[in-house]
Amino acid sequence: GWADRWEQWQHFYIQAFYLAKNFDVHRFQMYNEPNGDDIPAAEWNERLRFSSDAVQAAIADVNRLYGKSLVAEMQGPVSAGDPVSNYPTWGKPTVTSLHTNELGVVDPNFQAMQTYDYQLYAAGSVATAAAFAAKLAAIKSLLPADAGCAPMKYAN
Repeated sequence: GWADRWEQWQHFYIQAFYLAKNFDVHRFQMYNEPNGDDIPAAEWNERLRFSSDAVQAAIADVNRLYGKSLVAEMQGPVSAGDPVSNYPTWGKPTVTSLHTNELGVVDPNFQAMQTYDYQLYAAGSVATAAAFAAKLAAIKSLLPADAGCAPMKYAN
C-alpha cells in the first residue's frame, strides 16, 4: 500500500541525503540480486521507481543546500546469473518503463536508473573476460531500443 511505498521512499531519501552530504556518494542500487529473492519482477520495478525518485530528490536537495554538484546514479537490476537470459524478466521491463515515475506517469525528465548493472558468475567464480565481454555486448545490443535510446552506463 501507499504507507509502505512512503516508508521505502523515506528510507532511501534519508540514506541518500546523509551519504551524499557527508561523503559525496551519488551511486546507489536498491536490491542486490532481486532475481534470487521472492519479490516478483513487476513489484521490484515499482519499488525501483520509488527508490530512484527518493535518491534523486535527496541528491538534488544536497546540491541545493550545500552547493554540491553531485549527479544521482541508480544502478539496476543487479541480477545474478546470465544477464542475457535474465534480461526479459528483470532488464527489459525496467528499461521499457525507464521514464515512468513513482506515480506511474511517463515523465521524460525522470529516469529510474542510469546504469545497467548485473553480476556474471561462472561455476561459482568470476566469469572469464571473454564471457563477460560477450554478455556485455549482447546486453548492449538489446538495451538501446528498449530504453528508447536513453543514455545508459553498464557495470558488472
